Amino acid sequence: MSDGANEPSPTNQEGEAELFVLTAKEGGRHTPFASGYTPQFFFGATDVTGTLLVPEAGVVKPGDRATVSFSLKRAVGLEPGTA
Repeated sequence: MSDGANEPSPTNQEGEAELFVLTAKEGGRHTPFASGYTPQFFFGATDVTGTLLVPEAGVVKPGDRATVSFSLKRAVGLEPGTA
C-alpha cells in the first residue's frame, strides 16, 4: 500500500440486528411483518434492499423489539465501527 492509500473497507452481506419497530402513532408501521420481509437498509449515503429472517417468534408487530437476521441483496462496504 502506498502513502495516502486507503485500506479497503470490509464488505458485509449478512448479519444480525436488534431493532425496535415504531408504531403508527410514532410514525412507523401499521402492520406486522414476518420472515421474507424486504425493507431498505441505509448505511450512510448507501441504501440497499435486504431480506429479514425472523426467528422463533415468527412475527414482529409494531411496538416490538426483536433480534433478526438479514441478508442484503448486494455487499456493502462498511467503515470500522459502523456495524
